[in-house]
Amino acid sequence: MPNPNSPTLFFLVLFVVFAGIVSCQQTPVDNQHHPKTTQQPDKTEPAIAIDTTAFDWHFETKEDDSGTPNTTIYLIYKGVKYKASRGIGEFQKLPRTEFEQPHYAVPKEAITAVQGYWAGLLQIYYAATENNQIVVYKRTTDAEAPEPETPVFELVMHLDAASTVKKE
Repeated sequence: MPNPNSPTLFFLVLFVVFAGIVSCQQTPVDNQHHPKTTQQPDKTEPAIAIDTTAFDWHFETKEDDSGTPNTTIYLIYKGVKYKASRGIGEFQKLPRTEFEQPHYAVPKEAITAVQGYWAGLLQIYYAATENNQIVVYKRTTDAEAPEPETPVFELVMHLDAASTVKKE
């Protein structure tokens, strides 16, 4: 004999499962009406004085089995080496007078820059400061292109400037 409560129990279980599924779905967030916390922090950090004269670069180059120079690029700030990235080619500092050349296209806010070249590949790195951060950007381009490409730099390193200050 069938249990008269079976349909009620069935619908109750079905309702609980359905309610659980609906509650797990995320509702889309309308980002146009909510402030972005990265642009509007609750508390403003005091600016850290960054000594723009205390920057330098160091390169460690090793050739692989095919003879390609693979270079580890370090940014030196106040005498401390920070690994920025790895590049291909032989690297050297770029004189500030060369920053605006179309094939380098280093932004005006750059403090220092380097360039490396190998087999038609040009890599440019520059260091700058942004919001209490020391940042390094990289651009890779075809050095032999007849017209320079639109410069697109990507962030490869960031360092909190506060971490470079000695605590007393």
